[in-house]
Amino acid sequence: MPPNPSYYKVLEDFVQGNLLAVIFLFAVAFVTGMGLAIFLTAKITTWKNRVDSVSGNLEEFKGVVTAFMKEIRDDVKDILGRLPPAVSRPGSPTTLTDLGEKVAKEIHADQWIPQYAKSQNHTIAESKSPYEIQEACLRHAKIFLLGKLKEQNRQNIISDMESSAYQNGLQLAQVQEVVGIKLRDEILKIRGLE
Repeated sequence: MPPNPSYYKVLEDFVQGNLLAVIFLFAVAFVTGMGLAIFLTAKITTWKNRVDSVSGNLEEFKGVVTAFMKEIRDDVKDILGRLPPAVSRPGSPTTLTDLGEKVAKEIHADQWIPQYAKSQNHTIAESKSPYEIQEACLRHAKIFLLGKLKEQNRQNIISDMESSAYQNGLQLAQVQEVVGIKLRDEILKIRGLE
């Protein structure tokens, strides 16, 4: 059965509507990566210069290395502190973190996802294995979910998703990932593969 042309329209609208955002995010990631490379090069050069200036005094060298390692550790902690919190943890299968479970409750996932899964089971029907179903559900949640909810006049769910993202300091895509995992669980249950 060929895919519904409306999916291609939703995907096309998504790409067209978010092309600048995608380009901007790529540019920010590139500039951040280059900045990090320059920063680390400068740090390594500083360290090398400090090591070169030490004339055999092992204790002084040890102090320089210790200070440098503390500086790197602090920088790594600072960088990691800027990462968004995770809503899922990798594994087999991918599962929700405590934050992911909290988001699922905030968006009342258990109230609407079972019915939504039944209505969307046929669109994910091409997927056979649990892995394929998981990937299809995550893709569906990220690409088609908001459009489907708008078609069904389910703005309240979208509002709950946006509110949860805001309250938890997440991107909407992370909330959609939670929906994708919950959708996967329901589809697997429908198909008797849980």
